Amino acid sequence: MRMLKAFRDLARCIRTAGLRKDRRGVKTEMAITRIPKDLDQLLSISHHQLRILSATLSSILDFAYIFDPSGRFLYANKALVDLLCIEPDEIVGKTFWDLNYPPDLADRLHLQIQQVIERREIVRDETAFTNPEGKLGYYEYIFTPVLGVDGTVDFVAGSTRDISERRKRVEELREARDQLESRVEQRTAELAEANESLIAQLNKQMIAEAERMEVLQRLMTAQDDERTRIARDMHDQLGGSTTALRMKIAAFAHAMSPAYPELSELDELAARLDTEISMVAWDLRPCRIDETNFVEALGQCVTEWSRHSNIAVEFDATGAKGCRIDTEVGANLYRITQEALNNAGKYSKAALVSVVLAKRGEQLMLMIEDDGIGFDPIRVRAERGMRGGFGLISIRDRAALLGGKLDIESAIGAGTTIYVSVPLNRAAEQTQS
Repeated sequence: MRMLKAFRDLARCIRTAGLRKDRRGVKTEMAITRIPKDLDQLLSISHHQLRILSATLSSILDFAYIFDPSGRFLYANKALVDLLCIEPDEIVGKTFWDLNYPPDLADRLHLQIQQVIERREIVRDETAFTNPEGKLGYYEYIFTPVLGVDGTVDFVAGSTRDISERRKRVEELREARDQLESRVEQRTAELAEANESLIAQLNKQMIAEAERMEVLQRLMTAQDDERTRIARDMHDQLGGSTTALRMKIAAFAHAMSPAYPELSELDELAARLDTEISMVAWDLRPCRIDETNFVEALGQCVTEWSRHSNIAVEFDATGAKGCRIDTEVGANLYRITQEALNNAGKYSKAALVSVVLAKRGEQLMLMIEDDGIGFDPIRVRAERGMRGGFGLISIRDRAALLGGKLDIESAIGAGTTIYVSVPLNRAAEQTQS
């Protein structure tokens, strides 16, 4: 409004100058008297535009204002004067100190206005502010230089936005983040404690498993030693006794006249007993195995069992060609094969048994499969416990002793297949040249 008043005062001065010059000549009168008409028209247009601008700036929620080079307000929209709880005319020509801004804030704002004027650069900042009614808010503002035709700063235009809600949301997010971080730290500590407890339990289990394997190794060694002793005793004592019995029967039959058919049957029974004793002794005695002859020894075991049991056997070890089998591994796989074949001979009623030894990736695989009557694994586990009968227990323990794995597949009428896998790091592999 003050700018409009200044324009009107200027127009009156020019009209007065026109009247004085009217007495000096017609030409001067016409030039001068046209200026007030142009000024009135310009003032009317400017007044209309200023009213539109003022109405527009008063309708926005942001604060809009203009400073002169000394830092005094030339204009402030309705949003700002409402915040300061004053009338529009009360702000024009006032400084921040005049409007009772906090001294430190007034100093900072005035210094930033001077920075805009001196450097002709935009300044952005934000601040907290409490209005005369005690309402605290957070505001971001920008001061922009308005340059004249000579390149100097004529005015400083500014705008301010209330960011209290945004600041509140930021604080809420920060608080939520802090709470989340606290909960994460707490949960991490709990997980670390649980992990330590789990590791301790696993270590105990590993120690217990190592101790179990050590005991199992001793038991297997003691079992093999006892097998050797029993096999020797059977060969020396029972074998000798049955041989003497058959000789006595033959001598008695030769001396008898006429011959008794019962003596022939008795001789056949003694012969069968001698064969069975030999088979049991062979089954019990240890097989001397080294790294180079395991496949050969396993093949002989299969062939000998087939001869005694009268069950056909197919043996295939081409898949294990080039593998050196550790002595401990070979001895246990040999015993596993014996146990599996004996189970097949006793229970399967099979006509054919297949034994396959092969390398599969990093595993050495042993498979014993028969075409017998099979069994129900669930029923057997229920009747004999989770580990099965004695033969299966021995197979399972020997596989575990090698760090291997045992799988048994069977169904009534569909035969039985036993899979044993042993890590190759327990069976030193060497490709033959």
